[in-house]
Amino acid sequence: MNNLQEIYNGYLAVELEKRKIAEKICDKERSIRRLEKQIKKLEHKRYSDGWVKCLVEPLAKVLAPLLGCEKYEIYGPFGLRAHVSIHFEKPNAKNEYDCYSLSLTCACEYNDDNDYKGEYCSSSMKSVSLNYDTGKRTQEYPQGSIGWLNGFDVIEKPLPNDINEIIKIIKKEQ
Repeated sequence: MNNLQEIYNGYLAVELEKRKIAEKICDKERSIRRLEKQIKKLEHKRYSDGWVKCLVEPLAKVLAPLLGCEKYEIYGPFGLRAHVSIHFEKPNAKNEYDCYSLSLTCACEYNDDNDYKGEYCSSSMKSVSLNYDTGKRTQEYPQGSIGWLNGFDVIEKPLPNDINEIIKIIKKEQ
């Protein structure tokens, strides 16, 4: 670097390289912000839909035609157990009570109980399963008590994975 022009050209080259790197950083930060917005939308959808929309509704859609029903309705979640009822309208039903029904609750198992955040979906979740009400009670809570009203003494069993077994359960309870 013998003259001032060469020194200046070297300075410009370094500044140009810095500017290119800064532009790449800005592009990456913009991409990160866009991806963070997508994550927030997905999290909002997950929490707003909940387990009823994600687990119970698809199950009802599959079961309705197999039971010979055209329509179904999902009620709930109700009470402290957050139980949900699916009612399948039988063909040629004479009244609203002439239907198949299935009452479900969601059972979550966590890797560490300290990580529970009051959500049905969490990174610390080990498994999620649905339980169905057997229609029997343990009589553990006196009639009219909070525990009795919320069904804490209702005997539940895990819902089978086989659709045919679920149909047998529904038809047996009728």
